[in-house]
Amino acid sequence: MKIKNEEINKQILEIWKKYPQEIRGEYMPLLYPKFNEEAELLFIGCNPSFREGAEEYIPKFDEIDENKITELIKGEGKRRQKDSNDNYFREMVKLSEEVGMPWNHLDLFYYRETKQNEFKKKLLKLNKKRIIFENFDAFAKEQFEFSIRLINKIKPKIIIVANAFASDLVKNYFKLGREKFSNEYGCYFIEKTPIFFSSMLSGGHLDKYSRERLVWHIKGTLKNIK
Repeated sequence: MKIKNEEINKQILEIWKKYPQEIRGEYMPLLYPKFNEEAELLFIGCNPSFREGAEEYIPKFDEIDENKITELIKGEGKRRQKDSNDNYFREMVKLSEEVGMPWNHLDLFYYRETKQNEFKKKLLKLNKKRIIFENFDAFAKEQFEFSIRLINKIKPKIIIVANAFASDLVKNYFKLGREKFSNEYGCYFIEKTPIFFSSMLSGGHLDKYSRERLVWHIKGTLKNIK
């Protein structure tokens, strides 16, 4: 299905406009460069990182000019291209080539934060401890629900949630308990779409043998559901 990144990015910016800086942060949210319309494989992450020195090239939200949104998106594309030179996106490229499927990548949230413990604090309502959708504050809920709608629009053949924390959130949101696990295919399904839960593919989070099994598993599932 054709997905227009310009429209998606406008909606993300509209979410940011609703909240004060102390909630949505100082910097521009994640914006998406052009999606691969041929993609069949969808990688899902948690949220964009905010690396050391990022303030030099990521604009502050209050200073961005929406009339120059095309330039902002191009800037995001360049940052993603830069990131593709490190392991995070490079591992996705390699895995997609191994399973023979063009790919896209989405994050569940658009708030930039590298430290996951700090990010988790941003999700919760005051005094809530369990990190589940019902306990998210309004800002987190709006981002998460927007991402779920986007996933439903994309309609990928295979989903890989490549982050352990994001995997927990998605599994809980769709109520994918053990009874929903397909013993026939060895994975869960969201409606008719196989979904694989994993830790990050890069940075040593997923050892080479687990990665090997993941590739085998995806190939086998694709073969059997055709």
